[in-house]
Amino acid sequence: MSDPPPPSRGRARARVRGAAPQFQLVATVAEGDQQLMEPPTPDQSHMQSHMYGGSGNVSGVGTRSGTSSGNEAEGGSSGGSAPTRGSPRGGQVSSGRRPGFPSVDPEFIRTRPAAFDKKGSSGRALQIVSNYYEFRMNKGYKLGLYAVAVTVQPPSDEIDDKKIRALVKTRKDQLGSYLLSGSQLMTTHPIPEELLQPFQVVLPNPDGNEGVVPTYTVTISYLREVQEHEGFVIQFYNVIVRTVQGILKYAQVGRHYYDPKAAVKFNSWRLELWPGFINSIRAQDGGLYLNIESCWKVLSTQNIYEKMLEIRAQDRENFQENCSKAIVGTMVVTPYNPKAYKIVRIDFNANCSNTFETSKGRTSFTDYFWTKYKQQVRHPNQPMLVSEPTRKEQRRGMIGDVYLVPELCFPAGLNDELRANFRLMKELASCLHMDPTNRLKTTQDFMNSIQSSADVQTALAAWGVGFNRAPVEVAARQIPPEKLLFKNDTFQLDDKADWTMAFRSKQMYSPAVLRQWAIIVTNRDAQGVNNLISTMQRVAGPIGYTISQPMAIVRAASPSASAFTNALNEVIAKAQGKLDMILIILPNPNADTYAAVKKICSISHGSKSLCIFEFMYIY
Repeated sequence: MSDPPPPSRGRARARVRGAAPQFQLVATVAEGDQQLMEPPTPDQSHMQSHMYGGSGNVSGVGTRSGTSSGNEAEGGSSGGSAPTRGSPRGGQVSSGRRPGFPSVDPEFIRTRPAAFDKKGSSGRALQIVSNYYEFRMNKGYKLGLYAVAVTVQPPSDEIDDKKIRALVKTRKDQLGSYLLSGSQLMTTHPIPEELLQPFQVVLPNPDGNEGVVPTYTVTISYLREVQEHEGFVIQFYNVIVRTVQGILKYAQVGRHYYDPKAAVKFNSWRLELWPGFINSIRAQDGGLYLNIESCWKVLSTQNIYEKMLEIRAQDRENFQENCSKAIVGTMVVTPYNPKAYKIVRIDFNANCSNTFETSKGRTSFTDYFWTKYKQQVRHPNQPMLVSEPTRKEQRRGMIGDVYLVPELCFPAGLNDELRANFRLMKELASCLHMDPTNRLKTTQDFMNSIQSSADVQTALAAWGVGFNRAPVEVAARQIPPEKLLFKNDTFQLDDKADWTMAFRSKQMYSPAVLRQWAIIVTNRDAQGVNNLISTMQRVAGPIGYTISQPMAIVRAASPSASAFTNALNEVIAKAQGKLDMILIILPNPNADTYAAVKKICSISHGSKSLCIFEFMYIY
């Protein structure tokens, strides 16, 4: 019995048109998956990709389409079987004809007229350097799309993706570089005619059981040439870029890649910054370009177990409750993988001495981390952190909780306490906020590492692609600075576009009045409200901004979110829709309180609101 057709409208449309549909490609780099490109290196990061799409079914017993790659991204999906070998429109091709890549482009839509010129004329012309690098396919290479179908005799329903990958890999030396996912196989060179003939493969029984050995018949059929601007092809190129970062030993944390070897340490704060890059292939005017943007990952050098010890030293009686409040919901990084996890709970009834089942038998967490990662667990009685598998991991069959050792986990990001530390943020700003010169140097160093790595160049050559070493230069224009109009004067902005001093000394172009407004504050901060009002009136008067006395000053019963929402509802009910603004003075930067008051003002009542934190921070 053949597999039922996948429930995809795009595939149904493609079967009517006789051409392969466009499909989505999603890629991750995961340990244990197959390599994307040849030749693999022992330390090369692995990559898994999924390309969803298929073509018509083949009637037959035990038919199933393959999901694999040779040089090689694995796909986790399996659709209907591919049609027999044919032309790009689905017709039969004679056995003596070797399919090429005809120039067909049914999906191309021109978005800008050829004669359209979008260059401006004002300002001063100059050349600027962008963070784009040209991405090109080498001469003589084109992307071709093929379909793969597999049948088995005697009939069997035991054709899984692992077997399909093994079947196709038996011909990887003849196929060269290819990507296979679903029923689609993509190459940068025409597949030889002899490989387009059905071939049989006999796989040994992995269980060693005696009996009838099934015979698999694999059929590869040509579909069409693939254009470089098609959406799924651009995503496929992005897979190559991600693989390049894996070859360079970058660590994937979340969606992006970072370089732990180039970490910037802030020992006095027990923090370190991992530099990284946000890279993507984009279709721009004139072709495809690699966009490179710098990013950083902030990590604490204090592990979770050390944080637990601090919490226990402060309050032993409420240790578990305080630990859950401080740790559950945070993101942690495990440098031995490295991966990022979100902690959903803490299992205080488990520890590192507990055992679990593996493919080689039962083992303890302590032995597992030493055997697999050479990580020694020094405190076997510590409780375990629990995370949930991601959606991609769930699609791959992981349904159980992920247990983590606290002393091997390090918090990622900055908490509210660290963000409020002015000295720390000033030190981090030297890395987090780079000027254009340093930003260009950083991106150029990344491109130089790609060009100087022999492994990267070998991998790129396998697909026939490359990058220009120099960034793209763009003809730009510097627009003259704008003039700000005040009541009796104008102000010319400088290169920094700073008009702070002008607003302090010049009157507004049109006078403004704040009449109906109210203040909500806690009892602790209420004593400074009168001084705040007088200061606002004194500063606003000379610039033509009249601020009346507030119609109400309401004190929240406590710093809690419920107390503030109750005070807000009271003020809004009394004002009967006549409020111009509500000024809310928050006692601390609590996100829950801020979200609660903004929901009341913006969503429930549509009132303008301004939140300040102890007269210093404006939201």
